[in-house]
Amino acid sequence: MESSYLAASRTGLLARRAEEISVNCYVNIMDQYRPAGKADDFAELEATITAKEYRQAVQRAQEYGLTRLDNRNFSNLFRHLLDL
Repeated sequence: MESSYLAASRTGLLARRAEEISVNCYVNIMDQYRPAGKADDFAELEATITAKEYRQAVQRAQEYGLTRLDNRNFSNLFRHLLDL
């Protein structure tokens, strides 16, 4: 089953953000989604996102000109944790 992220990018959600709001709007494409709770009640929420689908969604956002993507920089987190 295709994840809702990839389906959303194919149905134009990312394109609408770029066109109707701004290519500078902040977009967080989450790579950690796991269905829980009542997600079983909705077929579009049942699938987890794969690494390939996440990369495709980020690439699609960039193709639409979205520039403010949430890019996790774990090196900063590790530096912070080492300072504790």
